[in-house]
Amino acid sequence: MSDLRDYEPEWGDPVCVEYRGLTVCETPPNTQGLTTLMILRLIENEPKAPGPFSPSRINTYLKAYEAAYSARDEFIGDPRFVKIPVDRLLDPEFLKGRLGGPRGGGGDTTYFVVADSEGNVVSAIQSLYYHFGSLVTEPKYGITLNNRAADFSMSGVNEVAPRKWPLHTLSTVMVMRNGELELALGTSGAHYRPQQHVLMLTNIVDYGMNPVNAVNAPRFLWSTDGLIIEEGFEVTGLNVRHRLIKYPGSTGVAGILASINGVKILYSDVRGDGAALGL
Repeated sequence: MSDLRDYEPEWGDPVCVEYRGLTVCETPPNTQGLTTLMILRLIENEPKAPGPFSPSRINTYLKAYEAAYSARDEFIGDPRFVKIPVDRLLDPEFLKGRLGGPRGGGGDTTYFVVADSEGNVVSAIQSLYYHFGSLVTEPKYGITLNNRAADFSMSGVNEVAPRKWPLHTLSTVMVMRNGELELALGTSGAHYRPQQHVLMLTNIVDYGMNPVNAVNAPRFLWSTDGLIIEEGFEVTGLNVRHRLIKYPGSTGVAGILASINGVKILYSDVRGDGAALGL
């Protein structure tokens, strides 16, 4: 109980990389945000696939996913307890050749992005984790507690310990160009989230989609259980176990803010029941 009583929220500095002239910023450890940046570093110098829905794009990204998730599980945890080699994790040569695989998704995650007339933008995500979290609701204020401690392990960087936080999946993205905000985005999706972030970002940056189409575009998601692919991808000759699902499928519900010529545009994913509102 003292662990809960002594808890205080803290500020964390974002972790950023350059990607094709943009500065992509993610939430720092103990979140998995670094995983998104690791994937971007790995695919940046790979030949671009002939189209956004081609099997060659899937093959290229899968290699990056495998390396990045393996590094995530080995090195990312509570930075107060774990020395996280950020520079090494963002070095493509260090990441290449690693093996691994993310677990599947969880539930009860909400993402939202808010902008005001003074130029402030909040890219926010919260989650109870499993459905109804810990199943414990604080009676006075009606706040249900999450069960993120489920991600502790019995060994490694996320070994359970007092006053320690485990690696968790919640992260959001902000993208800058020449110091000015260009994109803010996020999605539900648990362990799949870095893949979703990369897909939406590269839909825009590498394949020229507008923000609406980038969010709505068919997706593929990879885990130790195999590959899930929404209808719309070409899969002929794809040499990996996969399962096709109808579009739009249960592949996470995203939201995005884009600043285009000084005008802010917000959009909510066709896969969910969110809405973009001006107040």
